[in-house]
Amino acid sequence: MVHSVILKSIRACNLRCTYCYYINEDTPEYGLTMSDACLERVYASYAEYLHDNGARGSLVWHGGEPLMLGRPRLQRLLDLQRRFFAPGSIENHLQTNGLLITDEWIDFFKRNDVKVGLSLDGTKEVHDRFRVTKGGKGSYDLVIRAIERLRGHGIEVGVLTVMGSTPDGRRELMHLRDELRIRGADFLFPISSHALARRSPLDQKILSEFLLSAFQTWTEADDSLFTVRLFRALIKNAMGMPHNYFASGAASLGAAVIVETDGKVCMDTDFSEIDRYDLGSEYRFDFSVMDEDFTFAKVDRALHARIEERQLDRIPADCQSCRMRSVCRGAHPASRYDDRDHSFDHRSVYCEAMYDISDAVVEYLVRSGHGEDLADADLQHDLRTAVPA
Repeated sequence: MVHSVILKSIRACNLRCTYCYYINEDTPEYGLTMSDACLERVYASYAEYLHDNGARGSLVWHGGEPLMLGRPRLQRLLDLQRRFFAPGSIENHLQTNGLLITDEWIDFFKRNDVKVGLSLDGTKEVHDRFRVTKGGKGSYDLVIRAIERLRGHGIEVGVLTVMGSTPDGRRELMHLRDELRIRGADFLFPISSHALARRSPLDQKILSEFLLSAFQTWTEADDSLFTVRLFRALIKNAMGMPHNYFASGAASLGAAVIVETDGKVCMDTDFSEIDRYDLGSEYRFDFSVMDEDFTFAKVDRALHARIEERQLDRIPADCQSCRMRSVCRGAHPASRYDDRDHSFDHRSVYCEAMYDISDAVVEYLVRSGHGEDLADADLQHDLRTAVPA
């Protein structure tokens, strides 16, 4: 079931983040925006798909920077939804860097019930090293101003944070929770794979130390109001509970699809770098929302066919003997890709960090009295035999 459609609404941005997979020297047709005709096709087909499945869905406005569409045009595009979607059947989310947020934009979000997410890479020192303007200036102060302005109008936002630049996860988490009073965060791995890591190696030690220190801080605080999506997903993995978080396994990789600015239908963004560097063809499907026979039922079938063909929903053979396989679940499928055999049947390029955080999750559950709730019988057995009676 396709629960979310991510709309790459504009190929333009007012930042030049050093790690960005989308706005960089290779961005084709920079400045292109998604056409009204393209969005009408998305609306019509997705509304029909949701109706046929008796389901609710979400549209996620993404970019680039979606606020660069401007309020008048975005208002018109949201108003257009009423022609297609049944009341209560669709939610709108928007991911922004926050630089353009004004009181007028906040009124827009409230009036249209748009859920807002911001990108913030932690403390000023860390954030300003990577998330810079076209002129090379850090953007931290502008993002903080946006957060304060939103909160002043009663809007709480979730934050996306890309890891990899500092091992001090404790400091970064405390900054978000205690200093900025953010209520929800998501720690993202920098997009990589075995193919990409040969070009730009990852520092596994930094990733591992960041995750372990952040997780320890999160569990010590025992603050149910502050959520970290990756940690919650790993706990759910360990206990055999479902979720829709791709970075901790692909059980629900078919739950979201991307529509590119030109209408092309694509897999999750973590696959995009494989195509960008001509290491394979894993991101785009060979059809568009503008095709005469386009439907989201077709998208659903294509997603599951790709997942089955590439075996994206299976734990790799290399991971079968790992005691943390039921917690890590092979991490994000795109992170397993190796262009030498064009296969995903490998350990994740984040294996070391994912093993360490998965082990910490299991230890936490055991300490909390949930050892018997672990879904993996082999892991339960290992824990029982490792601890003296």
